[in-house]
Amino acid sequence: MPPMSKKTRRAIIAAVTAFLFFFLLPLFWDVPITGFHSFCYGILLLAWMETLRGRLSNTLIRRRVVPAVFLLFCLPVLRLFRYSIFEEIPDLARALWYIYYIPMITVPLLFFYAALCVDRREEDKPIGKARILWLPAGCLMAAILTNDRHGLALSLGEKGVVHGPVYWIYVCWAATLTFAAYGILLVRCRRSASRNLWYIPILCTLPPLFLLGWYVASGGSPVVFGKKFYNFQEVYALLYFCYWESLIEIGLIPSSADYDAIFRLGSWSAALADMGGRVVYYSKDVGEMTPALIRAAAERPVPVGRGRWIRSRPISGGSVIWTEDLSEIARLNDELLRVNEALSAENAVLEAENEIKQTKARYEAANRLWDGIVDEIRPQLRAIGGLLGDGGVPSDEALADCAFLGAYIKRRSNLSLIAEDAPTLSSEELGLAIRESLSYLSLRGMLCDIREIGSAVLGAEAVELAYEIFEDAAEGSLKEEPGSLLVTLMAAPSRFTMTLLFEDTPPALRSPRLTEERIAAVGAKISSFGEDGAGILRFEVPCAASVEDPGHAPDGGDGKGGAA
Repeated sequence: MPPMSKKTRRAIIAAVTAFLFFFLLPLFWDVPITGFHSFCYGILLLAWMETLRGRLSNTLIRRRVVPAVFLLFCLPVLRLFRYSIFEEIPDLARALWYIYYIPMITVPLLFFYAALCVDRREEDKPIGKARILWLPAGCLMAAILTNDRHGLALSLGEKGVVHGPVYWIYVCWAATLTFAAYGILLVRCRRSASRNLWYIPILCTLPPLFLLGWYVASGGSPVVFGKKFYNFQEVYALLYFCYWESLIEIGLIPSSADYDAIFRLGSWSAALADMGGRVVYYSKDVGEMTPALIRAAAERPVPVGRGRWIRSRPISGGSVIWTEDLSEIARLNDELLRVNEALSAENAVLEAENEIKQTKARYEAANRLWDGIVDEIRPQLRAIGGLLGDGGVPSDEALADCAFLGAYIKRRSNLSLIAEDAPTLSSEELGLAIRESLSYLSLRGMLCDIREIGSAVLGAEAVELAYEIFEDAAEGSLKEEPGSLLVTLMAAPSRFTMTLLFEDTPPALRSPRLTEERIAAVGAKISSFGEDGAGILRFEVPCAASVEDPGHAPDGGDGKGGAA
């Protein structure tokens, strides 16, 4: 047997006792009140219907079972009206006789629909095409209600009621739907968590099935001790009661019974009270709840001990009251505060260490950068030292050469610093550097000029390489008689070209840093040739991107604005 609470067990015992009392009462006492048994059975069915409304948690099942039980309640009521109240009015009694079959036709259909909804959700649409069964049900009702016109359902003969073909169609209808629902529920019981209790619904329906068989075999209500034992609608209602209640008790049909037991077993320190402040459900650890305490908790939290508070909120039909134990939370908060203080101190140390590491990394990066810059400009520094190292008064040519080399040192260092933070540079930066170098180169008596046609975005390494090539070629020209140097910077859509036009043959590149590997690494090409008695040195490199409007002025430093 499935586990039951004391409350459920008492309710089942009371229902069985009441039914047996009314069932066996006619054998021992002639009740003087007309229709007393029908009235009592109706009361029992209404009580069952009311409990189902509160217990069935599945909306799909509740919408079918509750109306079906109400129609079962209508059966004894209609029988009471027909045989006890309106017996002397033949037309009305006959109409009630026909109306009696409306619930008899509808009840099996509703219980069949309810069986389809067991273990199903509303979005599954369990009834689906079975709704069409309302059509034959309506036809059967219409055929019975119009029986006076055709007599194919019921008629009165010499031996009593004569059943026509429409009646037997109704019998097949009711039997088919009843046993179909019976089979569906048994199959779903075998596939559910209640499969080990599948035999209980069968055992519970055996007594009413036996009584129905006895009724059919007797051709009517069985006679015991010269008295009618029971009526058909009583056993008919008993069949559905036993079967559906057994399904609820084994858990196949979900119900919301025994809430009080659930609350008592819970450890959530809560209670439910009615509108008058009377506690209805409570958990085992909720403590004492008085109406005055509940009313006070509804206004504001009430302290009931160290770290314990009682709170209340209104709900439908009453209020929910619960106890909050904040002592553990307070202890955890204190512990978290201590841990946070320790972590804060550790974080401060880590932040200081990280700051030191970042500062050290910045210095190391700066040192590497300046070491690299010094390596790049070392030949020019040595050349300046050679020009000024004899201790005498330098010549004008030596000063001009020192100014030219110093401009390169400054501009080359600036390009390296800019390239450290920017992977690309504008060709205008190269133009400014060359323009300043040419301004000092003109002090040696050379005719210098620069033309810039468009601008482009170049890789920083390509800009540095182009400036080094210019410097190396320009330094080579200083060793000869002053001539002329025309620099052209031209930006095409995809390539940038620097052309150095010398009066004579262009000097050869001498710097060991201008290796073929370095030139190839930026995709550049260097060509040197003579044309119309002049020497040309050309440097070509792919553009990183075309520049229509650079949007900012490149760093012009403090160099001169143009060449002599």
